[in-house]
Amino acid sequence: MKPKTKKQHMIVELAGQLPALTERQREYPKEHIFKPVGYYWKNGQVWCQHCGHMYHQTHGSLAISLEIESETCPRCGCHLKLKHYREASGKECDERVNYTVITTFKGYQVFRTFEAMRYNRQGSDTIYATREVYQNWLDEHFNEVIVSRSYNRSPFYFRWNHYSDFGIQRHNDSATGSYAMPDVFNITDNWFYPRANVLPALKRNGWQNCFLKMGGVNVIDLMNALLENSDVEMLAKTGQHDILQYWMRRGFYLSQDRENDFFHAIKIANRNGYKVKDAAMWYDLLDALSFLNLDTHNAHYVCPADLKAAHDLYVARMKRVKERQERERKIAEAKSHEAAYKKAKGRYFGICFGNEHIVITVIQSVAEMAEEGAHMHHCVYEMGYYQKRDSLILSARNRGDGQRVETVELNLKTFAVMQSRGVQNSVTPYHNEIVGLVNQNIGLFKQAKSNKIKAAI
Repeated sequence: MKPKTKKQHMIVELAGQLPALTERQREYPKEHIFKPVGYYWKNGQVWCQHCGHMYHQTHGSLAISLEIESETCPRCGCHLKLKHYREASGKECDERVNYTVITTFKGYQVFRTFEAMRYNRQGSDTIYATREVYQNWLDEHFNEVIVSRSYNRSPFYFRWNHYSDFGIQRHNDSATGSYAMPDVFNITDNWFYPRANVLPALKRNGWQNCFLKMGGVNVIDLMNALLENSDVEMLAKTGQHDILQYWMRRGFYLSQDRENDFFHAIKIANRNGYKVKDAAMWYDLLDALSFLNLDTHNAHYVCPADLKAAHDLYVARMKRVKERQERERKIAEAKSHEAAYKKAKGRYFGICFGNEHIVITVIQSVAEMAEEGAHMHHCVYEMGYYQKRDSLILSARNRGDGQRVETVELNLKTFAVMQSRGVQNSVTPYHNEIVGLVNQNIGLFKQAKSNKIKAAI
């Protein structure tokens, strides 16, 4: 689009005045972004993608398939990771990446994005090219203007028109329901030149070039947060960079709600000189401590010497508490079904049989069935077996210590054992013995059913 406002006209004019890249900036993609790969033929020929040189060197095919074989190009000296030639796109291997150089110009923070290209043709030297494709200009209030060359794109194709003039653009992600178009001007996933020139206000508020390595964080959003949010500034200046990355990804910097960000715990960590190295694990620990009603204002809990060990300890404790609460909830819920269950299956209550190893009894209440499902970690309660007309649930236990072994479903129409499940639906060493015991005592169930029928007559 053509510039419309006075500010847009000025920025388009300034875009033409930006200096050319330095030699180091221009060489950065070649040395640090494009992977040093060598394509390998079975006859021992190696094609260096760094310089285009082709030479012979014998290597094991399996080691190359496992990507554990490497080679040093005799011409450019680049250490190459060898791959099979079939992984190449043919006699022409072209690669394109976007990388961004962050600088300042005339009081603006400027993000200059370039398309770096590596062209490889068999028999020719590698050609590297870098062309500027768009710029994000931000003023001191971080109001943004995008200057860009034109481009062509579809769901399957994207190409910059490198020889077009710069014009005004805007962020353009969209979705039609059939496919989604990414935002061309979102620099989050770009490569970054590691040295950034930033506005004095950003330096004052704690900007460091290492922030460029924060994966999944939009650098523009981070800079804006440093200027607008004093808490983000504090995280930057106190070296809590992993928490800062976590905040940016979770959007904590956008909200004034302190319910979930445990800001008080961050202050305690800073007072004790404690640097959080894994913010996601640390926040999980804080969530577990809060659930267990432990003091998240206490450095003993907030600043563990071994974060992983503390995390595993309290998360496991939280899990046990939740499991107990869930069992209690199921038992309380089961009370509403007790009368119907007793009316339907009460005639079988009290049936008990076994041998020297196993004792098998009928489950006599819905609450007991809920306990059975919770201890055995299967779905006998959740799937409502207490409501199934022709299903009778039995519990097989060890005669010595009373531990549950398997849960048995008996069909009251056919008197066949439908299933017998151990912990997590496993098959235990006692499985055949348990099924055999039930089959040997089917007469007890038939008699109980027959007596009920006679009583009804």
